[in-house]
Amino acid sequence: MNVSKPGRWGTDIVRELIADGTSRYGPARVGPLSRLLRRIVRRIVGFEHLYHNQIDLALVEALESLRSEFDVLEKHIMELEERVTRVARRVDDVDTRAAVATSLADDVAETVDALSRDLAAAVEDI
Repeated sequence: MNVSKPGRWGTDIVRELIADGTSRYGPARVGPLSRLLRRIVRRIVGFEHLYHNQIDLALVEALESLRSEFDVLEKHIMELEERVTRVARRVDDVDTRAAVATSLADDVAETVDALSRDLAAAVEDI
């Protein structure tokens, strides 16, 4: 098994390692006696091994559940970022419009002030 494949989640790798298990038939160093010793040891620790495999699988399932929740959260965050971008564009647009309106209002105020002065001067002349 190649555990260094790109784009794989750790849970996939752990599932493969659990499924593969340990090698039952490695090289015999002591000959037939080592095979007998391996069988005895495997029989002694077999239940413990199964128990730990069950724990490992439960942990993998919990991690996969967290991964799916993470994917949902990531999707929500992306949607919120899009909304924030739209609101920022609207705020920029409103800010630009407000600047234009302020400029127009200043021009109107100056024109009204000039007309007011001209009218006051014309009334004084009469």
